[in-house]
Amino acid sequence: EGGKSAWPDEVRLKVLQAAIELGADYVDVELGFADRLKRRPSTKIIVSYHNFTLTPLDLPAIYSRIVRAGADVAKLATMANSIIDNLRMFEVLRHASVPCIGLCMGEAGMISRILGRKLGTMLTYAPLDPAKPTAPGQVPLDEMVGLYNYRSINSDTQIYGVVGNPIAHSISPHIHNAAFRSLGINAVYVPLKVEGDVCNFIEAFRGLPVQGYSITIPHKQDAMRAMDEVDPVCRSIGAVNTVANRKGRLVGSNTDWTAAIEAIERGLDGEGLPGKRVALIGAGGTARAIAFGLKAKGANMCIYNRTVDRAAKLAEEVGCEWRGLDEIERLDADIIANSTSVGMHPNVDATPGPRSA
Repeated sequence: EGGKSAWPDEVRLKVLQAAIELGADYVDVELGFADRLKRRPSTKIIVSYHNFTLTPLDLPAIYSRIVRAGADVAKLATMANSIIDNLRMFEVLRHASVPCIGLCMGEAGMISRILGRKLGTMLTYAPLDPAKPTAPGQVPLDEMVGLYNYRSINSDTQIYGVVGNPIAHSISPHIHNAAFRSLGINAVYVPLKVEGDVCNFIEAFRGLPVQGYSITIPHKQDAMRAMDEVDPVCRSIGAVNTVANRKGRLVGSNTDWTAAIEAIERGLDGEGLPGKRVALIGAGGTARAIAFGLKAKGANMCIYNRTVDRAAKLAEEVGCEWRGLDEIERLDADIIANSTSVGMHPNVDATPGPRSA
C-alpha cells in the first residue's frame, strides 16, 4: 500500500510468517492480507491501512474493519489534503478500543505526528536523517524530541499553535516550546498551515480544543469573524494576531502594534515618533496594526501598497497619505516599515522596493 518493496505478495508474506515463527514482537501486515498469516502467541499483529491519496470520510469504519480482522494493534496512515483532515484521525484515536497508531501524512498532516501522543497513539515515526524520511510529512527525530518535547506530551498537555500560510519558516514553535520547557509548563506549540478560509479551520478545531493561537499572514483580518469576543483595540485595528481560549470562548487581541512601535522607538534612541516621516509598506492586517499605532504616536505617515484601493481605504481610516507601490522609488521618509510578506522565508533577501529608495 504505497511501500517501496518490489517483492511479490507471496514473498512478503513468507518473510512476515518467518518473522512470526522466529518470535518477532510485532509484525505489520496490510488489512487485505491479515487473514493470510498464521498467528503465534509470542507475536502481536499490527494490521495496517495506508492511503497516500486522501483521508477517507469513513475512517472509523475502516478502523472497525481492522479490529474485526483480529488486530492486536490498528494502524492507519492517510494523506491529509487539508489540516482539517487531521480531526478525523484524532476522532479514531479518541475512541479506539484496541491500541492504535494513527497519523496523517503530508505537510498538512504533520501535526498528527506530534499531537497524536496526547490523543493516545501508540507510537509515531521519525527519521534519524532529515534527508531520508520514509513517508511525507515526517518530523525528524531531533525536532520531535528537542523542539516539540515529544516524550513529555501526555493527555494533559495543552495545545497552542501559530496559524498562517506559509508557516514552515516560523520561529514561533522554537520560542514557545523552549519557554514551556524552561518554565515546566505542560504544553506544546505547533505550526498550523491553514489554506482557504481560516474561520472554517477555527470552528472545526474548537473541539480539539486548542488553548491559544498566534495568527499571522494572511489570516489576521479574516480570523476576527471567528472570534466570540475581541478587545477594543483589536476591533479598532480590524485584525487579530492573538487568540485565547477562555472556557470555550475565543477572545481575540492584537499585540502587533505595541511590538512594532516599541521596536521602532528603540531604534530612535529616545527621539520619539511625533513628527517623524514614516513610509508604511503594505495594507494588510499587520499594516493596520502598525498604522493605528503610528497614528496614536503622532507620526506623519504615508501608506504604500500594490493594491491602491486597500492603501486608500486604510489611509482614510487613519487620516494619512497613500501611494501605489510603484511610487516607492520617490519616497522621502525617516523610517520605512515593511509589513508585507516580501522578505520572508525563503526569499529573505527580497525587498518590496529598490534598495536605494
